[in-house]
Amino acid sequence: MKKLLGALLVCAMVLTGCGSQSGGGDQLSVYHDYETANREVTSFNYLGDYQAINLQVVTNFVDGLVEHDENGKLINALAESYEKNEDATVWTFKLKDGIKWLKRDGSEYADVKAEDFVTAVKYTLTAANKSSNIPMVTSFIKGAEEYYKASDEGTATDELFENVGVKALDDKTIEFTMVASKPYFDTALTYGCFYPVNADFLKEVGETAFGSDPDKILYNGCYLMKEFTKDSYKEYVRNEKYWDVKNVPFETVQVTIIESLSRAYDMFATGELDRAVLTPENIMVLNKEGSEYYDNLVETPAGPYSYVIWFNHDQAGNPDWNAATNNINFRKAWYYGINPTEFQKRTNPINPSALNNNTYTASGLVSTSDGTDYTKLDELKAFNGDGVTQYQPEKAAEYKAKAMEELAAQGVTFPIKVSYPYQNGNQTSEETFQVVKGSFEESLGSDFIVIEGLPYIKSATSELYSKNLQSIQISGWGADYGDPQNYLVQLTEEGTMNQNYIHFTDNELDKMVAEADKILDLDTRYHEFAKIEAYVLENAYVVPMMVDGHQVELTKVNDYSKPNAKYGMASKKIKYWETKNEPYTKAEYEEAAKR
Repeated sequence: MKKLLGALLVCAMVLTGCGSQSGGGDQLSVYHDYETANREVTSFNYLGDYQAINLQVVTNFVDGLVEHDENGKLINALAESYEKNEDATVWTFKLKDGIKWLKRDGSEYADVKAEDFVTAVKYTLTAANKSSNIPMVTSFIKGAEEYYKASDEGTATDELFENVGVKALDDKTIEFTMVASKPYFDTALTYGCFYPVNADFLKEVGETAFGSDPDKILYNGCYLMKEFTKDSYKEYVRNEKYWDVKNVPFETVQVTIIESLSRAYDMFATGELDRAVLTPENIMVLNKEGSEYYDNLVETPAGPYSYVIWFNHDQAGNPDWNAATNNINFRKAWYYGINPTEFQKRTNPINPSALNNNTYTASGLVSTSDGTDYTKLDELKAFNGDGVTQYQPEKAAEYKAKAMEELAAQGVTFPIKVSYPYQNGNQTSEETFQVVKGSFEESLGSDFIVIEGLPYIKSATSELYSKNLQSIQISGWGADYGDPQNYLVQLTEEGTMNQNYIHFTDNELDKMVAEADKILDLDTRYHEFAKIEAYVLENAYVVPMMVDGHQVELTKVNDYSKPNAKYGMASKKIKYWETKNEPYTKAEYEEAAKR
């Protein structure tokens, strides 16, 4: 379910880019992009996987029922139309005519049918397939939890699956029945585990092999994978049989795997790439009047991720830390005492304040009927109102003094050791650790905490988080669907983040989230969740650090023309894009941002 992006790699985060040949007028027809080696695709299994590095690739090959357009509107994709009943417990979708499944070589395999969506749900709920998206399905679909448990116990049958709330009423009609009222279910359909899969193909390749390489999926999306050399090169070609081919901008997309962002700039300068997110070092060199690209240093739009400090309340071998995280004054000292500026400069040294974020939920996710963004509702004004600043060192000092007195009385020894993960051998990650260590110890005082590096080789999850070795992590959460519940549920006992990384219990919070999730009226619902978020911030369960986006780049793509999605996996879809043969200027981006 989760789409966790490690902030250790903040400067390595990328947006999908463009190419350098003219396709008529000033538009590009071939798009030369890159990906850094640590973000190479590892799986094409959109039903079982949740990682953004994979879904941002597969979204270009497979479509679901709905998607976002460049204006942020949720529109039909494979669906021709859909409707819900009065209490949003039953949703019915009609498919477009003529949608085809293609093999990787472009040959037709079958029609896309309603039964493909049923097959997809059954695949996800089959325990042997080890899908990471089981909670996403069971939290929505009636009977899904029961079927999954039976599958896990080896007692699942086809008859039992008949009780699961997904039905093909005919070849073109799919009906989903919810576990309860879910007024936002259509937004959840932007996520990969609700995308279709053909049963015959699944049987042909084998369920365990599905998505293991680009030959082990079928295609109905914008592009086909023409070439794939792992850790080296990918090439997509436009799917000329795509239902919306008129909005697919490139004939070919070429993606080169590079070792670092500094290499991206070098390749952009020589014309080998059509965009490059810049390192802080690149930026400081180029951000001088008279430099070749001074007028072309543009910022990407704000992204859908909210980066926060997550406290692990059950770190192995660190009882002082565990005692401290259960002390509200200790957490509040962090909340008000951490100066995020140096950390933000790792992304944008020119304009770090653009990344400021005072809430847990990212802005732009949902709005009330009068157009007010959820993060600007009255319930959150104490934390995110006009003129409110999270960083208040004097206030932090008061909480620090209280925490030290209370914890010392419990036998806690100061300074408390704080284990922070970084990837060994990754320059960006190692430099970010040094920034965190220096700025956090300066913010809170080395008499209070000392940051110790916690290196890993390949996977922080398997090497560190699964063993509870970290004290904190800084990472971004982006919603899987368009509702603030998806953020706040992460802090409850059923939340993925809590179960895997945070390990704490607040029964009152669990109850509040569960009750708010029953509210059908969206305005009432959003206000209630805003109250809960205020409770979370008041208790300093997370420490907001920054939003994503606002990266400084050189680009021939208008990022404001891309799909504007604040949830789901389609924000990286290479569709609708406007491009130029020359890099965009600051003035052009300022105009684009006003649209």
